[in-house]
Amino acid sequence: MGAVALPSHFEGRKNIQDWNPIQPPGTVGCLWVKSSSLNELKRHLRGYDNMTDKLNNESIDGWLSSRKGWKRREGTLTKEFRFPSFRDSIVFVNRIAGLADELDHHPDIHISHSIVNLTLTTHSANGLTDKDLVLAERVDFATSTK
Repeated sequence: MGAVALPSHFEGRKNIQDWNPIQPPGTVGCLWVKSSSLNELKRHLRGYDNMTDKLNNESIDGWLSSRKGWKRREGTLTKEFRFPSFRDSIVFVNRIAGLADELDHHPDIHISHSIVNLTLTTHSANGLTDKDLVLAERVDFATSTK
C-alpha cells in the first residue's frame, strides 16, 4: 500500500502505534483500524472464521497428496523440520508464531535441538479443518518447502 499519511485528527494522540492503515481490495483510500481488532478484521474479510468444519478423509488425502513431508496421525497433521543449529530452529519457531498469531490458530510445537516437530489440529472440531490446511500451507510457503 505504500506510505500513508496520518489523518489530521490523529495528531497529538498518544499510542498512535496502536492504529494501522488497511486498504481493502478494490477501494481507494484506507481505513484506520486499532491493532487489537486488525487480525479479527482480516480473518472476517477473507472468510477465515467459516473454516471450522471438520474435513472428510477424501479432502485431507487429496491435500496430503500434493504436500511434501506432512503426515496424518489420529486427527492431526504433523511435519518434522531439521535445521543446521538450535538457533535456526528458534528462528523458524518465531516465524511460525507470527503466522499462527495472524491466523489465530496455534500449532503444537516440539523443539529438540535442531529438530522442530509441528502438530496441527482444530480442537473445537475434534479433527482437521481448513484452518489446519491454511496454516500448513503458510508454514510451507514461509519455509520454501512444498
